[in-house]
Amino acid sequence: MTVFLLFYLTIYGGVNLFFLWEMRRAFRLSGVSIWILTSFLIFMVLGPIVVRYLEHGGMIAVAKLMAYVVYSWMALAFWFFMIGLIRDLWNTLIWIIARFLPIASKIAIPIYGSTSVFLILILLAGMWSLREAHHIRLERVTIQTGSLLPGSPPMTVCQISDVHLGLLVGEWRLRQIIDLVNQAHPDMIVMTGDLVDGTTGHMNHLADLMASLHAPLGKFAITGNHEFYAGIKPSLAFIKSAGFRILRGESIAINERVLVVGVDDSGASVSDESPTTSENQILPSMNPRPLTLLLKHRPLINPASLGRFDLQISGHTHRGQIFPFNFFVQMSFPMIDGLYPLAKGSLLYTSRGAGTWGPPMRLMSPPIVTLFTIVPAQVKSGVEK
Repeated sequence: MTVFLLFYLTIYGGVNLFFLWEMRRAFRLSGVSIWILTSFLIFMVLGPIVVRYLEHGGMIAVAKLMAYVVYSWMALAFWFFMIGLIRDLWNTLIWIIARFLPIASKIAIPIYGSTSVFLILILLAGMWSLREAHHIRLERVTIQTGSLLPGSPPMTVCQISDVHLGLLVGEWRLRQIIDLVNQAHPDMIVMTGDLVDGTTGHMNHLADLMASLHAPLGKFAITGNHEFYAGIKPSLAFIKSAGFRILRGESIAINERVLVVGVDDSGASVSDESPTTSENQILPSMNPRPLTLLLKHRPLINPASLGRFDLQISGHTHRGQIFPFNFFVQMSFPMIDGLYPLAKGSLLYTSRGAGTWGPPMRLMSPPIVTLFTIVPAQVKSGVEK
């Protein structure tokens, strides 16, 4: 924890220090105005830490209000940092060139004018991303598989992922998700991790809401990394009270034609009392095998598992959640969003998720609930936006 705090304070503190420096340069701030801005930025840097203490201390209303401010600022500050840094690197390059070619100085970007434009654009992006985060859509995906006999009726599976119920994602957002699931009338509901984010003691009514969801073939869930961050025992209790059967390194036969396999998030450790059973031990090895769904939070593929499942259903990435972070996330998770064909007839689907983590914003990554329609192999697989 100490290492993480030092890393956080160094990186995020540096981002805010850059903002202070740029404001001082662009608008020639001094005296009282500098102290006011400095105090504000210190408050923003320490804010997420204070929010956690307030939440754990039961001051939920105060923590929620403060969280909206400090986490929204986090997105705005990083946007400004990236744009401002590009501007400054450009101007530095032009300054070097101008030493040998003076006319090049004419294409330098003016500090005052560009900073004003940056601030306006960032505020507009912030308002749009707040709006985008609150409009969840239903994404329909058709999956074809040879594991269903020709003429078999289609099966529908609804995926909920990365809701992050907590201070900033609550009842209003959850009711949107529930309405979409109810409209889809799925045969099965799966939750692929990060349902909760933070303490769960004040969210019992949200578990009751989720318990109202029903599906003929059942409701199944796995853990994500945030279940462990929030505390695995209260997180599991919350998911169970929401009516989900939690699969932790185990499989369950729904009927003679469908098998659901679920594993813990790879970030779990022995201290988290996570089962040591690997997916290789529980995925079917016989051929032919039943239609096999692998629930796995992170969209990472174990090569030894290929051909032993029809569809791996994952989440975790949020597709970066806020542009341009999708480029950074994709470095770790190349299959960041959507349906991907794999070797030996397996498929992977990665959900963008229905909630938000950190800033209550989404930019170019709208939240979704996904409905899979699984059919015999003669129908082509695809995604309907």
